[in-house]
Amino acid sequence: MINLKCPIEKLLKNLDIALIYIGQLFESREIYYPQVLQAALAVKNALNVVDEEYPTFSRQGQNGCILLGVVKGDIHDIGKNIVKMFLEFNGYTVIDLGVDISPEEFVEAISHHSPDIIGVSAFINTVIPSFKNTVLALRKAGFNKPVLAGGIAVNSLTVKKLKQELDSEVPEAVGDIIYAHNVQEVLKAVDEILYRKKTFEMIV
Repeated sequence: MINLKCPIEKLLKNLDIALIYIGQLFESREIYYPQVLQAALAVKNALNVVDEEYPTFSRQGQNGCILLGVVKGDIHDIGKNIVKMFLEFNGYTVIDLGVDISPEEFVEAISHHSPDIIGVSAFINTVIPSFKNTVLALRKAGFNKPVLAGGIAVNSLTVKKLKQELDSEVPEAVGDIIYAHNVQEVLKAVDEILYRKKTFEMIV
C-alpha cells in the first residue's frame, strides 16, 4: 500500500533505498534474477501510482542520457537490465540497444542519440574481442565521452589492457574507460561523471 500523504521526495527516497538493498542482495547471491524482477515490477507499479497522482512530476531524463548495449556475440542481458532499472529510477534517460550489438550499431546509435555515457557489457569470455572492437570503433568514430565497461567477462585488467591498445591504435582518442563491477559502482560513476559535466557547463 502506498501512502500518498507521504511527501513525494520521501516516497521516492524509500523506493531508492529498497532498490539499493535489492541490488546488494543480488550481488551477494542471497536472491536471484526472478526475485529482482519481482522487485522491479513492484517499484514500477509504485511509480505508476505516483505518475497518476502527481502527473506534473517526472524524474525521467532529468540527469542525463546513457546508452546501454551487450556486445556482438553475447545474448545475456540480466546485468544490463538491472543497471537500466536503477538508472531510470534515478532519473536518467536510458537508450537500451539490447543484445548482440555490433560495433557499427553502437557507432550508429551515438549519432542518433548523442548520449552522455555509453555502457558496454560482456557476459562471456569469448566475446572479449568484440568488446574491445566496440570500444575501439567508438573512439575511432570520435566518441570522446566516458565508456562504462561491465559484465562478468570484464574486469579491471581487461580495461587496463584496452586502454593500452587505445593509446597505440588511436593515440588521438580522448575519453575515459571506467570499469564498474556492480550496479552501485555504475551509479556512483555516472553520478560523478555527469556532476562534473554540469559543473563545467556552469563555469563555461
